Amino acid sequence: MSANDAAVPRFNGADAWKRLTDTERDAIGALALEFVVGALGVMTCVTMGRDAAPYEEAVGVAQDALEDYAAGALAIRLPGYAAGDVHPVPSIAGGVCRECGCTEHNACLPPCSWAEEDLCSACAGAKIEEVINSE
Repeated sequence: MSANDAAVPRFNGADAWKRLTDTERDAIGALALEFVVGALGVMTCVTMGRDAAPYEEAVGVAQDALEDYAAGALAIRLPGYAAGDVHPVPSIAGGVCRECGCTEHNACLPPCSWAEEDLCSACAGAKIEEVINSE
């Protein structure tokens, strides 16, 4: 994110879901379930020391199909979702710093906190230092 961004653009999956047709929702929902069941199968196989190859294959196929289908549906239903566009950050990520892009679960090092709703303490401190040094 650049310093010129007033706020980090966000994507709300629930709002986007409402804009899809029933057919699009059915296809995306089925692919998402295939992906999740495959991922659970991989975890179970790894835990039990079994071959996870069929589950890994299912996860890859489902992920590719899900990305392709969902991206196509979003491009049709929502402006700004064509291939190559910079997309808003999914709201599920939680807070995001408008300057550095850190999040609640992926903070700066050393760890920062929130100085404002969309500005971390590390970036807020850097802005204060910038002002002091420019005087």
